[in-house]
Amino acid sequence: MAEKIMNAGFIIRSCRRNIFPLYHTVSDVPLPHIGDLYAVRNVKQFTRDLEILCRSYTPATMEETAAVRPRGQRPLFHLTFDDGLKECATVIAPFLLQKGIPASFFINNDFIDNRRLFYRFVVSLLLEKNPAPVLAKALEETGLPAGNPRMTLLKMSHRDEDLLRLLAVKLNLDTELYLREKQPYMSAEDIGSLLKNGFTIGSHSCSHADFSLLGAEEMIREITSSVNDLNLRFGIRCTAFSFPFSSHMLSVAAAEAVMNGVPGIKYFFGTSGIKDDLPGMYQRIPFEKSNQSATAILVRQTTKYRLQKMAGRQRVKRKG
Repeated sequence: MAEKIMNAGFIIRSCRRNIFPLYHTVSDVPLPHIGDLYAVRNVKQFTRDLEILCRSYTPATMEETAAVRPRGQRPLFHLTFDDGLKECATVIAPFLLQKGIPASFFINNDFIDNRRLFYRFVVSLLLEKNPAPVLAKALEETGLPAGNPRMTLLKMSHRDEDLLRLLAVKLNLDTELYLREKQPYMSAEDIGSLLKNGFTIGSHSCSHADFSLLGAEEMIREITSSVNDLNLRFGIRCTAFSFPFSSHMLSVAAAEAVMNGVPGIKYFFGTSGIKDDLPGMYQRIPFEKSNQSATAILVRQTTKYRLQKMAGRQRVKRKG
């Protein structure tokens, strides 16, 4: 076992790349609004992740991790959290403060103070609360494909929100009640506390729309509106943005148009793992795709990057 750990550590460290791990939340209790979307880490798993990360990397700020190209020194890592979920304030921030580990939290403005429920969370709640035959019947009555209810729901985008609201009514899912009772998101006060404690706040767009379905001008409006609101509401100068879902679908021209179209944003983040990209675009490693250990995730990511680099395929593929 000790030899395997040493070998894994050698593989991870041999990549010599700074990294940005990506999470959404950490919880010891089930979260029905997320249960069918990704594998939530519990506190024990998250603690173990940080132990493994700290063996091969040094925790650092976003700016340090983005700027430094380590030569002969330990690479850096910076934790990032998307969607502004309440556990960021109640579980994650206190834990990171105790450990002295910096982190950035990317916020969707429309969800602050539990004013609106992300459409994908509605999908998860529908899947959690209803058996397949019930879902199939409701989908059929709504004129949607009913052969595989789970797949139909998971394929829905922000353009289908009206249909999702209709399905929620049919299936007695009161999203407003869920928001009031469960309060899945942070409040403005929570976000203010994160800032006071030295954490970074970034934008994750206003509505968490699927940017692959938007044109460059629509993306720029979404980001600009989000950043302006965060700056005004919290008295900050927001310099970071994480793309909802991913950024790999953008062509070179679209990516550059967006990156040049939002004044003040220096750091743009995607979710494609360890990859080279355009200057100012940083790809993060998702840690919630499965219940795999941090060691397994990092070994896979670093090995893949080294092999792709040998073949000249280590960059994010973008059209144009």
